[in-house]
Amino acid sequence: MIYDQQEEIENISWNVSGKIVSLTRIVGSQKADLEFEYDAMGNRIVKRVIPKNPDGTKNMTAIKTTYYVRDAQSNIMASYTQTNTQEIALEEQPIYGSSRLGVYHPTTETGIVRGNRIYEGSNHLGNVLVTFSDRIVFENGDLKPAINSHSDYYAFGMPIKTRTNAARLYKFAFQGQEAENELYGEGNTSFFKFRVSDNRIGRFFAVDPLYAKYAYNSTYAFSENRVIDGVELEGLEYESASNWAYNLYGLTYGNEKGDEMKSFKYSRNPNLVYNSIDCYHSVFFSYAQANSLVADYLEKVEYKINGEIKKGMPRSSSDAKDFFKQGGEYHRMISPNDFLEAQKGDILFQEGHAAIVMESPILSEDGKMFQIKVQTTMARNGLYGESTYTYYKNEDNSWSYGCAGCQKLEGFGRVDETKIMIDKFLKEYSESELKPKGLIIMPIENVSPTINISNE
Repeated sequence: MIYDQQEEIENISWNVSGKIVSLTRIVGSQKADLEFEYDAMGNRIVKRVIPKNPDGTKNMTAIKTTYYVRDAQSNIMASYTQTNTQEIALEEQPIYGSSRLGVYHPTTETGIVRGNRIYEGSNHLGNVLVTFSDRIVFENGDLKPAINSHSDYYAFGMPIKTRTNAARLYKFAFQGQEAENELYGEGNTSFFKFRVSDNRIGRFFAVDPLYAKYAYNSTYAFSENRVIDGVELEGLEYESASNWAYNLYGLTYGNEKGDEMKSFKYSRNPNLVYNSIDCYHSVFFSYAQANSLVADYLEKVEYKINGEIKKGMPRSSSDAKDFFKQGGEYHRMISPNDFLEAQKGDILFQEGHAAIVMESPILSEDGKMFQIKVQTTMARNGLYGESTYTYYKNEDNSWSYGCAGCQKLEGFGRVDETKIMIDKFLKEYSESELKPKGLIIMPIENVSPTINISNE
């Protein structure tokens, strides 16, 4: 698209990468002109808004320029603004966890200023539905965070006016993208990395950069017109909403994309869920593949199933339970009666189900019930994620999930990652030519090695 008469756009200039460089209105229009600059990776680093005088001429004394500072992964780390009458100043800094949590608006005041940190709440599509500050208000007898804005959207991102209200404008909106409010009005345009979308009609301004791969699809279509179960991947293509959410928030499916995964047990965000057909494969493969040393051990260890010697990772839940019950150099089964020993990273087995332990169990005061937080998936039911299981004590002192006499707890499988890594280190160290004389390493069971240096 190079012009839009309805929106009084006389000309849209593009660069060779299909990015908008400038947008100029028709003579007499009081709507602002826009200019953009990009870095070598195609990320926007400068946005310039040129307002108009009442007679439609450009107001060159009120130009507002926004500069974006990004990290190596192209995430916005800060934005600065400058006008002809104002020096460049820090406008806001995004707040990140595993993804963007909100933004911080700096102030010249010293100390902690409540209300300048704005946090966002979004749904499975990344749509920002509500923002609230770190300021607490007293309302109807309760203490609550101060609501900054609330929003809802039509299918392709246009705000529903009767369900949208903002005391303070928040620049991120539909699918978490920055809204280009100066173009078609507030919230009607989203600035994706590779293209700009018109949220009113669900179409992009530019041709799909990957059009050659998707000959069946319109080159201007938004998310292949699938906006309930999917999202637009930075203006390139449709992506399943579940996969997108898992990738964005650290919930990763196996090694399908060849990404290096951290150990489940030691990861800061250990929500690893393998994309499989049932809960058992999900948790067992996730646990094994989260640490290459564990995976290597499980692929080489031998065990017996019904008298038959097998080698490699168990391929069914019954085999896995036998595998852990038999035990080995680095693996064992914790009895269901010893459930208090369970810890993060153990595999929980109950009749017909499996899960990965996220936190140690909590026993009730009367000793008749305990709860344990787990991560699991039941792909056949479309359910996955974190859950809290409750177990009740039976008359025979066994434990059952949900109610006495229901699915029985069968134990906890554990692979001793720490011991595997320590032994590998000791082996490599003992074979190293750099090992100094007089250095003696004495491994102690289940703890870090003690290092003593002799006087010789």
